[in-house]
Amino acid sequence: MLKKTLLPLIALILLFFIMPTCKNNPTGPTGPDTTGNNFEWRVDTLWMPKVFQITMWDIWGSSENDVWAVGHSSVSKAAIWHWDGETWQNIKPEFEEWGGLTHRKIFGFSKDDFWIVGGLNAKAYPWETYGSLLHYNNGSWELYPPEGLPYFLCIWGSASDNLYIGAFNGSIYHYNGTKLTRIKTGIEDKFESQVNTMWGFNENTVYAKASTYDTTRNTLIYYFYKVENQTATLVDSFSLNNVENQRLGNTLWGYNNELYSGTGEGIYKYVDEQWQLELPWTTIYDIYGSARNNIFAGAYGGGLFHYNGIDWKQINNFKSSGQTIVALWCNKDYVFLVQFLGNYQQIIQGKRVNS
Repeated sequence: MLKKTLLPLIALILLFFIMPTCKNNPTGPTGPDTTGNNFEWRVDTLWMPKVFQITMWDIWGSSENDVWAVGHSSVSKAAIWHWDGETWQNIKPEFEEWGGLTHRKIFGFSKDDFWIVGGLNAKAYPWETYGSLLHYNNGSWELYPPEGLPYFLCIWGSASDNLYIGAFNGSIYHYNGTKLTRIKTGIEDKFESQVNTMWGFNENTVYAKASTYDTTRNTLIYYFYKVENQTATLVDSFSLNNVENQRLGNTLWGYNNELYSGTGEGIYKYVDEQWQLELPWTTIYDIYGSARNNIFAGAYGGGLFHYNGIDWKQINNFKSSGQTIVALWCNKDYVFLVQFLGNYQQIIQGKRVNS
């Protein structure tokens, strides 16, 4: 039973620490900016008295006045936070039979329709870990029955009755609005198998990155899948210590059939079934955009980059803690960054202003 609890924690630690690489003073690209990257910045710290740790792993919003941050805390009531345009407030859904939840990803369609995935424990048996699929539905929280579900790591969907979820058992799950169906990838029996990031372009086509750990070679193996009509096909795979180009990494995000990957060597783009290096840099932890000419990327060490539809630029005029930007969300005029601040989390909000 102890193994069931420890394995997800070990996997999360591996995911966070294996990717960073150090490039010596790389030169960022320059060029005309079609959207403008001049921002006014606001910094908020998520903190509560008598709470030892607040660690947010993801962020999503329906607007700049309705933003949600999710993650883990030493006190369960501090694992979800909501921004209403003025302040950050902690939110705690109550489920009688279940204890603390740890949230990995959030994905939504409107202010009254979004989903959070991660893991949770039964109150009676806190060493048992299950997957959590949590739905915010018109003001109410709904929890899919967790028994028998593996720890969930990522989510994407075209609607609330067409969700794809990556799990810490090497499988992908499809939710049709009523039930979950398992989509096997072929790596389920491998050590530390997990599907940890995904993105889709329509209701039938989703891309997913998975990983396993090869104990004989002491390295991670990465896998790249295309899921069509609920069938997963392996497109690419490689060992981290056998290839120079780490074309897959911590995150996948796409727009108009152009798929971006944040890796240990910068940003890659997948076009016409080929990976091409877009931005050589250190580890990119998250990518998100509102349009093809308004894409942001957060990096190891606190670097922030913006793509204007032509090239990438580094943005330096914000108050960075110097720690990794682990997640971000944006719309046309605002960007929200989640950054470590010791045992707590710093959320930086940028409002675009005219140059």
